[in-house]
Amino acid sequence: MFIRTKDMPSEEYVALINEIVSESEKIKPKAYKINLLEGIHEYMAKENQIKESLIYSYISSICPIFLMLFILFRSVTVSLVLVIINAAAVAMMLGFTGYMGISLNSITVLAGSLAFGVAVDDSIHLINQFQIYRSKMSVEEAIKGTYETKNRAIIGTSLLIIFTAIFFWMIDFTPISNFGLVTVVSMSSALLLNLFVLPFYLRYSSLK
Repeated sequence: MFIRTKDMPSEEYVALINEIVSESEKIKPKAYKINLLEGIHEYMAKENQIKESLIYSYISSICPIFLMLFILFRSVTVSLVLVIINAAAVAMMLGFTGYMGISLNSITVLAGSLAFGVAVDDSIHLINQFQIYRSKMSVEEAIKGTYETKNRAIIGTSLLIIFTAIFFWMIDFTPISNFGLVTVVSMSSALLLNLFVLPFYLRYSSLK
């Protein structure tokens, strides 16, 4: 028996095949056996396993990142706020993929990890520079000096990744094209959060 389907996410395809096999087992004659030949369902099953493993690894990495931030800044509040701000970029990416109907797979999930990693690195540089300036000047001057010092490097790094991802987005191969689009959205979100949301926290926390 051959089964043709429309393009669908790996988990839906694997679930469909399993359902067909299950129903076939119920109606087949006792003398017959149902065996799946090698085919795309095996690739889809592996794809689904890889995606689940990446999502689990991503979630599991939050605790080590939080611990690293705590060691650097000696503050539970600062570490927690940085994790939340940067995780928001991933949440925005997930919201975008859901709205656009882009399925998560082993390729698109990597975009969230990339954005989260770069965003955390940018946040560390910004907080560290702010603390240096804060010991010498007022809050507003420290914030202004921090972003004047670090803006070029942070924006340059993010734009380099974004423009590179745009080329992937233009490729006429859906998985790679989706990866490029998701990377553009996640990196842009991470950059905007660090440029516009983090300063509000620095001002608020310093004034308290």
